[in-house]
Amino acid sequence: MPSEEKDIAVAQKQLNTILNHSSVPWKGKLSVLVVDSLYSQRGFLGEQVKSDNLVTICRIRSNRVFYYQFIPSEETSKSVGHPRWYGDKFDLKDDTTWTEPDEMIHSTFTTLKGRELNLKLSCWNQLLMRGTKNYKMHKHPFRLLQVVVSDDQGQTLWKPMWLIVIGSRRHELSLNECHQAYRQRYDLEHLFRFGKQKLLMRAYFTPEVHHEENWFQLTLLSYVKRVESEKISYCFTPSVGILFEDN
Repeated sequence: MPSEEKDIAVAQKQLNTILNHSSVPWKGKLSVLVVDSLYSQRGFLGEQVKSDNLVTICRIRSNRVFYYQFIPSEETSKSVGHPRWYGDKFDLKDDTTWTEPDEMIHSTFTTLKGRELNLKLSCWNQLLMRGTKNYKMHKHPFRLLQVVVSDDQGQTLWKPMWLIVIGSRRHELSLNECHQAYRQRYDLEHLFRFGKQKLLMRAYFTPEVHHEENWFQLTLLSYVKRVESEKISYCFTPSVGILFEDN
């Protein structure tokens, strides 16, 4: 990535190339972009919503504040001045601001070590984030998902995870599909964590870009060798993961 460019801008260019290239088989089909919290800012999401066939699933920090859509009454609809777009707050760290979820599902899953855990997915529809002059985010409501994992005693095991699902075709994905799509990032995160801690992925510094790329590929090969030796199945994806859903 050039030093004079921001990571978000570079990711945006890469996505435009991937999604709009004439040779790709998914052009014009439903595509799901899976990103971490770095890409939860409106400067990135405000660009993704311009694509009719793209749904973005983004993890968000648990201290974010969103808003319900404002529903005008007969009295407020007659008022003059700037129209009101945002309703009451939805503060992720204050559950007194939450309404009852619009959707909720419960299921169980078994870990690789054979432990059975409970999964609860709660969803609120039509929430908004604050926009700017360049990004009119009040025009782009999203689904907000809370993911809670608990043991057989009902004890929550980890801090709840929050996901945004945004895009004009977001309702074509079930809650389970949204969650499973984001879970595909876990293999990627494991790769980077293990690569940095054990394989010296960030240890080679050079002004020669191709030398650095060669080193990075060498660490990937080392990781593949390690995975094969332990007979573990992992999937390698780009830094911004994309799952293509063909309807």
